Amino acid sequence: MKLSDSEILYRIVQEEQIAYGINDSALSDDRAQAIDYYLGEPFGNEAEGRSQVMSMDVQDTIESALPQLLKVFVSGDKVVEFSPKNKEDVEAADQETDYINHVVMEKNEGYKVFYVWFKDALMSKNGYV
Repeated sequence: MKLSDSEILYRIVQEEQIAYGINDSALSDDRAQAIDYYLGEPFGNEAEGRSQVMSMDVQDTIESALPQLLKVFVSGDKVVEFSPKNKEDVEAADQETDYINHVVMEKNEGYKVFYVWFKDALMSKNGYV
C-alpha cells in the first residue's frame, strides 16, 4: 500500500507525539519534577519557620556526569567511523568517515549538540537529536 506524502507526515507526527510522551501524563509529571529538582525549586510543602534550603544534588550530579559522557563520545578524532567491507572499500570508508565527522562536529557544532542531547537525557529520561 503506497502512502501519500500527507499520510506519511501525519504518521510521523503521531509517532513523534508518542515518543515525546505527550500522551503519558506520568512521564510528563516526572520530567517536570526532574526539572524542578535540577533548578532547586521549592517542593511546596515547606513549613514557616523551618529551613528553606533546597538541595542542588540533582544539578550537581548531572553537571558532573556531562564532562565524562562528552569525553567518551567527542574527545577522539572520529565521532563516527565507517568500516570497509573489503579492500576496495578502504579509501571510500576513510573518505566517508572524514566527511561525516566534519559535518557532525564542524558544520553542526557537534560538541554543543552532544552536550544538549546528554543533558536532556539525564534530566528528562530522553534526549532527542
